[in-house]
Amino acid sequence: MLKVNDTVEVIQEGYLDSGKLGFITRLDCYGAKPIWVQTKEGMYPHCEEELRLVHPGHPGFAAAHRIREFASGATRDTDTGKLDYEAGLSPIVLERYLQYLQKHTIQADGNTRPFDNWQKGMGKDVYIKSACRHFVAFWKKHRNFPEGADLEESICAILFNCQGYLFELLKEKQCKQ
Repeated sequence: MLKVNDTVEVIQEGYLDSGKLGFITRLDCYGAKPIWVQTKEGMYPHCEEELRLVHPGHPGFAAAHRIREFASGATRDTDTGKLDYEAGLSPIVLERYLQYLQKHTIQADGNTRPFDNWQKGMGKDVYIKSACRHFVAFWKKHRNFPEGADLEESICAILFNCQGYLFELLKEKQCKQ
């Protein structure tokens, strides 16, 4: 069974990338040609019968898997296996979340705290209790109950508490290593 990042040769004749080596960038669960292969010619869909797995000892393996060449002639290593922040995050969500954080830098006593004050640590119990309260407010708004906090504020508060909880978990994990 082929998987993402496998290096393959396109063995089906008649295609622009026939006889070329490339690597699998995406597997779709639908369509007649669910396997997307990146070669120097571009990225094209294929079915499994059109491809042959290439092993690391093959002479073209390294070049096929590490270099992209663009129409301009420019080359660059592949982004395979690298985190894709642009696709995984939303700029409007991040902007709204930071607006929430900025609003909450002003404390009840009127003093301000830095944006990263939460990184000093509050403990997972604090985060989970707060996340539960904000989730109930979010849920009530979702169910159209009139009372409760603003929907966006509740969602941002949930994000804050989940991020804080995850931060504490990751710190614990790093300390154990």
